[in-house]
Formats: sequence, structure tokens, C-alpha cells
Amino acid sequence: MRHPNRRLAIIEAQGLTGSPKEALTLFWGRYNQGRSRGRPPVCVGEVASEILAGLKERPGLSARRLEDAWRAVLPERYQASARVEGLSRGRLRVVVDSASVRYVLSSQIGHAMVQGMNSVLGDEAVKRIDYRLGRPGEMISSKEVFSRQGMGSRT
Repeated sequence: MRHPNRRLAIIEAQGLTGSPKEALTLFWGRYNQGRSRGRPPVCVGEVASEILAGLKERPGLSARRLEDAWRAVLPERYQASARVEGLSRGRLRVVVDSASVRYVLSSQIGHAMVQGMNSVLGDEAVKRIDYRLGRPGEMISSKEVFSRQGMGSRT
């Protein structure tokens, strides 16, 4: 007991004089818990909504604007071989038609591509470019995907 007189005064003020030890233990646990926090606990939903409100998507970074910036930065010889899928958390997702194109774009001119995209877009929107193999010029149907994997058609 750090301040016996102060604690006795608190117990008397709460009308707990002569209460059993278990009741006093419960009282002091709640009393100290309320004082240490300084405010009541906040619901996770309230905190999450405040955080998510600040994470709105960048205005003006539409798919069309990203595609135009990509076409402006991409060397002419790779125009038909790569297509932008999207941008999320600073990562630009790009589909390329071959491993050799992916190697050239990521290893040889990757840093220049990031810098070029940011200069065209006017801010630091692109932190990294992730490449994946696919068909940049067209969408692949689910039947084609399953037939390529040897699974037959999905009906």
C-alpha cells in the first residue's frame, strides 16, 4: 500500500467500508483499470473507419491514365508485348507475353520505367513494377485456362 490513508478515503467515499476482501479486489481492479487508460476503450470499427477514410484512392489515377502513361514510357518495340493491369499500394501490375520481355523490362530498364511512370503521372505513385506472364492483348476465357492446364472444360 503506497498511500493507506488515500485508499481508505476512496473506499469510504465509495461506501465499501467493511466489504469483503474479494469485493475490494474487484473494486480496485476496475478502479485502477479506468485510471490507467484515461478513456474508455474504442471499438475496432471506429478505428478502422478512421484509418480507411484516409486511404482513399488517388484522384485521377484511372486505368486509362495508367495505360496512357505506360504507353508513353514503354519503348516502342515492347508496345505489343506488355499491358498494364492496375496499380495498388504503389505496385504497378503488368502482363507480358514472354519471359524474355519480362527479363528486359524488369532487370534491364525496370528502374527507368518506374522513374518514367512517376514523371508522367506527376507524383510518386509507382514504387515497384510487378510483371506476370500472360497474353497482354486479349482476355483469356476460363475454358482456355482449364484446357491449358489439362483439366478439360469446366461446365
